[in-house]
Amino acid sequence: MSYTPKHNDGPRRASDPVPQKSNKRAAVYAVIAGLLIVAVIAIIIIVVSGANNNSKTVTHTYGNRHDVTVAAGGGAAGGEFTGKWKLDDITSYEFNGTGRGVLHTAENFEFSYSAENGELYIDIDIDDARDSRFEYIFSGDTLTLSRDGSTYTLKKVS
Repeated sequence: MSYTPKHNDGPRRASDPVPQKSNKRAAVYAVIAGLLIVAVIAIIIIVVSGANNNSKTVTHTYGNRHDVTVAAGGGAAGGEFTGKWKLDDITSYEFNGTGRGVLHTAENFEFSYSAENGELYIDIDIDDARDSRFEYIFSGDTLTLSRDGSTYTLKKVS
């Protein structure tokens, strides 16, 4: 006959069996920890994506002459902008009437645009270009853009 103690009578010896925790409980904790990690990652992705999509207002400065504004996602294409509008001897904007355009300077820069509630949004296609938003007013063949106290007058050339 062998003797098996009902409780621990001292330090554990190498020959003593290792007490086993409940495998089921450990598995439940592992699943809960995994779900929490996935939830935190999902929340971070949603917050970062939302911030990028809803608050993208960047300012592009070409030389020191002017800024152009763009918003992510944009709204209506702004058909009244259709045509080419000249800012100065070097700079003009060409709008196709369906939400795309080209900024003509020493180089050409393609952009997306939209116009809603008196605001023009221009999104330069180059990632590191700084985009912005303008208030606008049409008067005959003149387009006036304003932002942060600066006003830009463009004349329609085609």
